[in-house]
Amino acid sequence: MKTTVKFLSILSFLLGPVMALAHPGHGNENPLSPVHYLANPEHAVPLAVTLTAVVVLGWMWKVKTGKVSNKK
Repeated sequence: MKTTVKFLSILSFLLGPVMALAHPGHGNENPLSPVHYLANPEHAVPLAVTLTAVVVLGWMWKVKTGKVSNKK
């Protein structure tokens, strides 16, 4: 788990500046609207990857700490 967190921390540190590059002329929506971030792949893909990583790491943490119930 520590290795995974360390790897993701380093990866986000290295890729953060790439995702922060702003340039005019991409997308047809208002750049301040939520639709802009969901409709354009350069925003939607990093958002999806980040949300997936948070869910997976949260699930891994729950499994490791024994907070997952096996009741059926």
